[in-house]
Amino acid sequence: SRQLIQMMGSDIKVESLSGKGSHFYFTVVFDVAENGNMRDFRLPENEDAIHGLRILVLDDNPVALEIMKDQLSAYEAEISTATNGRTAIAELKFGVAAGKPYDFLILDYSLEDETGIDVAAQIRKIPALDSLQMILATSKPMRSDSQFVIEAGIKGYLTKPVRPSELLSVISLLRKARDENHDINLVTRYTAREMASNGRNAAEKINFSGAKILVAEDNPVNREVLHAMLGYYGIKADIVENGKLAVDAALKSSYDLLFMDCQMPEMDGFEATAALRRKEKTKDLPIVALTAFAMKGDRERCLTAGMNDYLSKPIREGDLEKMLLKWLSGKPYDASTTAASSSPSAPAVLNNEILERMRLVAGDRFNILLGTFADNASKLLNDVRQASLSKDAENMAIAAHSFKSSAAQMGAERLTALLGQLEDETRMGQLPEETMLEAITLEKEALLAVLEKYR
Repeated sequence: SRQLIQMMGSDIKVESLSGKGSHFYFTVVFDVAENGNMRDFRLPENEDAIHGLRILVLDDNPVALEIMKDQLSAYEAEISTATNGRTAIAELKFGVAAGKPYDFLILDYSLEDETGIDVAAQIRKIPALDSLQMILATSKPMRSDSQFVIEAGIKGYLTKPVRPSELLSVISLLRKARDENHDINLVTRYTAREMASNGRNAAEKINFSGAKILVAEDNPVNREVLHAMLGYYGIKADIVENGKLAVDAALKSSYDLLFMDCQMPEMDGFEATAALRRKEKTKDLPIVALTAFAMKGDRERCLTAGMNDYLSKPIREGDLEKMLLKWLSGKPYDASTTAASSSPSAPAVLNNEILERMRLVAGDRFNILLGTFADNASKLLNDVRQASLSKDAENMAIAAHSFKSSAAQMGAERLTALLGQLEDETRMGQLPEETMLEAITLEKEALLAVLEKYR
């Protein structure tokens, strides 16, 4: 803890009284975040956005229907219900014929004789219902959902239990996008939440197909994540495993942007950047550093080394998008917003929000990503064990760092915290107790058991 605080330009102090305990404290100064460059697209007040809307709720569970009806009626929306697809379609057609068309249809995924996606696909074939906005709610999200949801014309996707605030945010966003003629791809609780927090229309899928991107990253899980995330934006990136290969690739071909990991074998990101800056062809190539550290000093070191920008791990879709916008389309976002944020809640075996978002982004590559992580986790844990047997603190720190980066990328909060502690200790030359290694082993097994359920 003291080392971390000192890296932020402060120090930790302690006051201790015999028989009463100790009080540890520190002071750290941060710059005030600016939001002036964000696009001017903000959610209206949720309650106002839903006021007066005509909404049809489709669910074969009468209790769920009543709950949803009560929640939405409280905001003075006009709510009707249906228990099957045939009745729902008939009600929607009747609304059009009566001159009072429905604005939204909220569908449950699991109906008695069909799925909500089946009903949505039928509705999308009816021209009179073309303006209807559909939101799907499901208790069992599947890896391939996003593809079929989009094909069926569904614009909102929520997992149960559906929180009223999340439903209101999604409805609010979809209504505003419709009124302002924005093209919406697929809105989830995450895109709505991100837009509400930073003022950006996160639901508009930006396509960068045609951009030539090079990625240098030695961690196989992070490589797979970046491959999936960049693919989500239409980018087919070239990916290499170390700085030397990155230099070779950048000199042989022409790239619009290079994502460079800082810590790699054979040639690290700093050495590779220096080599590229010495060459006329690559002296102006935009290079974005990828690092697991988020301290101000590390960012300055990256920029001093000749890198143009900084992206901290674990990499999140919104942060990556800001980098792509900044360096590929000339729409600037403040680089300081890319630092990883922390959650006030207690660490969990798995942050389901992170993994569910990853599943939607990765699409068909999600199972590949899970397999890559499982294989890499077993290898890195074995590397940690071998370093422990040989009392090699240096190599244990390297393995712990790589394992921590992979775990954080997947949303494995408790395992990330344990590996971070192990890395800190071993970097100071301290070998861990067996209890620490056993805790990491048990946490890794618990995580893999949870991930297996997502396959």
